[in-house]
Amino acid sequence: MYKFNLKTFLILLPFLILACSSSSEVTDPIINEQTDKNAQYQQVQDEAEAKAKNEAEAKAKSEAEAKAKSEAKAKNSKSTSNKLDITYFIA
Repeated sequence: MYKFNLKTFLILLPFLILACSSSSEVTDPIINEQTDKNAQYQQVQDEAEAKAKNEAEAKAKSEAEAKAKSEAKAKNSKSTSNKLDITYFIA
């Protein structure tokens, strides 16, 4: 039987290290591609959230303007009806 030799192990050790380190280089492009995809996904999510926020702000602003117009119109019509009531009372 072959006896394990320390010199043989030390000679083969750099090849073993090289073999193990080369396998991680294969996965690096995959990791980089996934990182890019994650960044693109995050950017799309941020844009969608910003768009939804802008739409919500625009809707709230238009509702506030419509409410202000209706209140002003109601105030003007009440003022007009009060003037007519006074006119009828005087007559």
